Amino acid sequence: MSEKELSEIKKLQQGIFDYLEGFSVILSSLGNKKRMYIMALLIDGPKLLTSIEKELKLGKTALAHHINLLLKANLIERVTRGEYKISEDGLEFLKENFSIYGASSFRSKEKTEQSQRRYNRVYKLRTEGKSATKEISIKAKFQKHNLTLVGAMTGALKALGCKITVDEVAGFTGYGFLINVPKDGLWSSSPTSHKGFKIILQAISKFGWKIKRYSEEEALPSDFSYSKPLSMRDEVRARNIFEMIKKEIDKDLPVVLWGVHVPEYGIVTGYKNDNYIVSSIHTLDERFRNQIPYNKLDAEGAVNVYMFEEKIDQKIESEEHKESIKRAIKFAGSRKLANDSFISGIEAYDTWIAHLDKGITEETKYFGNIYMINSYLDSRKSVVEYLGKLIKIYRGTPQITELYQTFYEYQKSVKIYNQLSTLFPRRGLETVTDEKCKRAINLLGLLKKHESEAIDCMKKAVEIWE
Repeated sequence: MSEKELSEIKKLQQGIFDYLEGFSVILSSLGNKKRMYIMALLIDGPKLLTSIEKELKLGKTALAHHINLLLKANLIERVTRGEYKISEDGLEFLKENFSIYGASSFRSKEKTEQSQRRYNRVYKLRTEGKSATKEISIKAKFQKHNLTLVGAMTGALKALGCKITVDEVAGFTGYGFLINVPKDGLWSSSPTSHKGFKIILQAISKFGWKIKRYSEEEALPSDFSYSKPLSMRDEVRARNIFEMIKKEIDKDLPVVLWGVHVPEYGIVTGYKNDNYIVSSIHTLDERFRNQIPYNKLDAEGAVNVYMFEEKIDQKIESEEHKESIKRAIKFAGSRKLANDSFISGIEAYDTWIAHLDKGITEETKYFGNIYMINSYLDSRKSVVEYLGKLIKIYRGTPQITELYQTFYEYQKSVKIYNQLSTLFPRRGLETVTDEKCKRAINLLGLLKKHESEAIDCMKKAVEIWE
């Protein structure tokens, strides 16, 4: 070894000693500080087990455990009995990752991605070669609905013993009444980019389960680079979320998760090694696999995990139905549910009309338009079913006339959304004409009229509710 090489080795060794705590933190999901220290000790040459034991102040059993794990990972090698040296892979691992750690202080994204690729290839201590598979014993299956939170929640709750339908969940929570449109275009995120999730969760708890929400107000991946390996920071986030969900699966409980397959909600029903086992709107199609690697979520905008904490006694009666109509009024008419770049409430139809008035020439906007149409079509169908149920329950009450009128207005909405879905088929960008956009604008104007009248009827129903 030349003097220059020896100097570099010593510099690396001292750097690791000086920054051992931080360097260990960045790799906390893989190993621990003791094993990192052992590898650092071996950088400048082979060491006897006795000298390592003395340096670390560890007992023989504990030290043997760490040594065996490092040997198993091919990060160190046995020279002779009781003597060890760092392997080429181990040295390369330390060089690469410590340089990345230094760069991460300056937030070098490119370097941290290199580190991620390195440890994915070399360092496998976490699973230690073991296979782990667990599926919940109850059959939790996604219930088909274009509002995928509704489909996932219904499937999970049905598996947990609740006798409900997607129509009841969409209607009772108020979610089915939502209209939400982006200010700057036609995007598929419209039905999920709103501030109403707390309201929805509180309503869902009335079906008999207390639900806990875990959220991170940041997308995963945070840089939206879905085709690239995750950054080290996002890798740790993804792993922590996976471990949290595994604990729920081990309790034999389903989990509802955002970011399954594409930015949609699905049910996690188990895990296999480092994969989620899921049921989603896409796994209803046999061409889609029911497993997703833990680090391949597509959680656009934020991370959302819904866990079922405990069963509670609930009975939905008149007061709860009245509250459901109040929620419906809020989701149908309030502008306060919109995120910054969206318009919610009845005026959202004006925004949608303004977009169509400019015409549709881009494939993404065409898809966003039909996604909105189909999502709101599905939701209005659920609204009609839910209102029909209330009409049967409240015949002969003061509110029945207003409920009937609300029902009729939303029936008209369903017919109009069906016309829109025919006007804009799933594959049809090449057939978009100014004439089609004009027809759609007229239809959206009618939707605004009918749903405005429905809101007025619901307000009257609440005032006279018995």
